[in-house]
Parts: sequence; C-alpha cells; structure tokens
Amino acid sequence: MHQPVHQNVDALIIQTNKYLPSFAAFLFIILKTLLINLYIKMLYIMFVEAKQLKKASKMKKIEKALKSIIKSNEYSSWMEKPFTIGNNVYSTDCYCMIKVNKELVSVFDYCQKEESSNIIINLFDFKQKNLLTIDVELLKHDLAKIPLVDECGNSDTEGKCKECDGDGTVEWEYQSHMKEMDCPECDGDGVITESNKLKTGRKIKAEGYFIDFNNTRFTTCIIEELINVAGLLEVSKIELINQTSPNKPITFQIGVVQMLLMPVLFTENQNLLAKYIN
Repeated sequence: MHQPVHQNVDALIIQTNKYLPSFAAFLFIILKTLLINLYIKMLYIMFVEAKQLKKASKMKKIEKALKSIIKSNEYSSWMEKPFTIGNNVYSTDCYCMIKVNKELVSVFDYCQKEESSNIIINLFDFKQKNLLTIDVELLKHDLAKIPLVDECGNSDTEGKCKECDGDGTVEWEYQSHMKEMDCPECDGDGVITESNKLKTGRKIKAEGYFIDFNNTRFTTCIIEELINVAGLLEVSKIELINQTSPNKPITFQIGVVQMLLMPVLFTENQNLLAKYIN
C-alpha cells in the first residue's frame, strides 16, 4: 500500500534537516582550509618578495660602493668599471681597491689583463687576522680636525708682452749684424697669458694631513674613501685584517667587502691627525 505523497515529502525534509548541520560544518571546514592555504601562500609570496627586495637593495649598495672609488683613467680604461677575476669582482683607482664575492653583485666582464689579474690576486693572498677594530664615527671625528682654507681657482688673463712691447718681434744683434726674430717670450704673439689664483668664496679642507694605522701612514683623502664605502654599506665598524710593513698596502674588512689602501712614505713635518694602534 502506497503512502500519501505528502508523507514522503515530510520524511525527506526530516532526513535532510538531520544531515544539513553536518554538511554545513563540512563545507565550513573546507572553506576554512582553503582560506588558510591561501593565506599561507600569500605570506610565502610576501616573504619571498621581501627577501628579493632586500637582496636587490644590498646588491645595489655593494655595486655603488664598488663604483664609488672609480675615476677616469685614460691610460687604463679597463679600470673605469668593476671587473671580475675568478670568483670575485674588483674595482680600483690605483690607490685603493675593493674586492667582493661575485655572487653578491651583478655580472661584470672578466679582466682580460692576465698579468694585472695575477698581481691583483696576489694582493689579496694573505691569512686574514683581526689586527685592529676601528669605529667609523671616530674616523669622521678625526677628519673634522682638518682646518679649512679658502678655495682658489685659476683665472687666466692676457696682457701685452713686455719683452717685445706687444710687437711680437725682437731684434737680434751680433757684432755689426742685426736681424728680427719672433719674440722668445710670447712666441711672436705679442701677448702673454698669466694665471692668477682667485678665491671662490668657498672653504675646503687643507691638504697635507695624515692618519696612521699602526706603522702605516695614509692621506686623509684616501681615508675619506674608506669612510664613504663604510657609509654606503651601512657599516659602523671596520676591521684591519692584513698589514705587513710600513710601505706596503693594508687591507680592511668592511661588511662583506675587503678594501685595500696604498700608503704614503713617512717624511718630516707631516701633519698627523690621529694614530690608531692595536
């Protein structure tokens, strides 16, 4: 005997209501899991991007430090940009040199000067030691002791040659012979160019001041290069890691880079600003 239709419908509704909360809970768990996975993926992507940005920022600072010491060199054009030797990248202006692992910077061309490459490799062939720790702020403080002087620029002015009175020629006389010739002072131009020193109105640091690291002496100009590199790399302390004799270059560790400096000879009457000793 068949049951009435309305009774079947009622039974179906009752059965559905019985399982509906469980089904809804199941859907909620799935949705929650999907959202958690999505959140984790977003966090991972943000972490990777932040890490890449940090790496790119660090790479940019190192490359800026490499390029900061480079100067125009008409005799050695290959020194006008960083170059690669083996597993390291170098830059130099012939007075100081920076070395860094090539994995930390962009790709730079390999040095094609084999003899120069061997010399550079030998400069950094030493057993690293922590000989002296130097506070960068203290170096800045010592450099601030350099007195300021007036900056002067060259100003060229032309005037009448006094030797030939502006005529450009002079008379040459030997016994009874006379001959006209170009004036040896102005080369026949009749005018002389004189260079004068004129004050520009600006103050600059006086030259001829030095800083010692143990028994090795350096100009303040090269110390400023050292400080500038430390600033670009955001390093507050630098380590002296190699030093042999007074007239040999010394090497500093500045964060991830090594920087080699060429000293000057000791002479009398040099103005010594500071001496750092271990």
